[in-house]
Amino acid sequence: MPRSALARHRTALITLSIWLQACASHRPVPQDMSALTGHTVKVRSAEPFPIMRPGDTVAPIPVRMVRRVEGRVRRVAGDTLAIAHGVDASGRRALEVVNVVRTPATEIIVSQTDWRRTTILLAVITAALVGFAAFAASQITYAY
Repeated sequence: MPRSALARHRTALITLSIWLQACASHRPVPQDMSALTGHTVKVRSAEPFPIMRPGDTVAPIPVRMVRRVEGRVRRVAGDTLAIAHGVDASGRRALEVVNVVRTPATEIIVSQTDWRRTTILLAVITAALVGFAAFAASQITYAY
C-alpha cells in the first residue's frame, strides 16, 4: 500500500476515534446503583479488589485480584454488580460473568451515549460536506 494511502487511513482512524469519543459521556456512579442494569461500566481502584464468579453454591468463587474491570451490568444486588463480558486491565482473559462488590476504594464510571453531542457533531459534519460540495460546484467551468 502506498505511503500516502496509509497516512489517509491513519487520519481516518484518528478522526473516527475522536468522533466516537465525542458521542459518549462518562460519569461517576452515585451510591444508588439500581439504575445501572444494562449500562457499560468501568470499575477501578488504586488497590486490587477481588472479582468473583457466581457459582451454584451460596458463596461466590473468588477468581483473582484486579485493579480494573470493564463490562455491561447484568444485575445489581445491594453493593454487588454482576458484570457480563468483563475484561481485566491486562486483557489476558474475557470473563463471562463476574461479581464485583463496591467498596469505598472502588470507583465506578458509567459510559452513556450523549445524543446532544452526537447531533451537534453530525450537524457540523453535514455542514462541512455541504460547504465542500458547494465549493467544488463553484469551481466547475463550462466551455461553450
